[in-house]
Amino acid sequence: KTTETNSLGDFWFRWLKDNRTFKLRIEKGKKSTVIDSICTDDDRNLGDIPLK
Repeated sequence: KTTETNSLGDFWFRWLKDNRTFKLRIEKGKKSTVIDSICTDDDRNLGDIPLK
């Protein structure tokens, strides 16, 4: 699935089940990055994510 940022630059993935681990891929044009392990046990602040 895909989602877009809100007016604050936050991304919400409300359809993900709690207490699970997921891989996150972020893409913009030809640039992308992958975060291999994110757990949904709590809200996460991933900080700035540079695209390569």
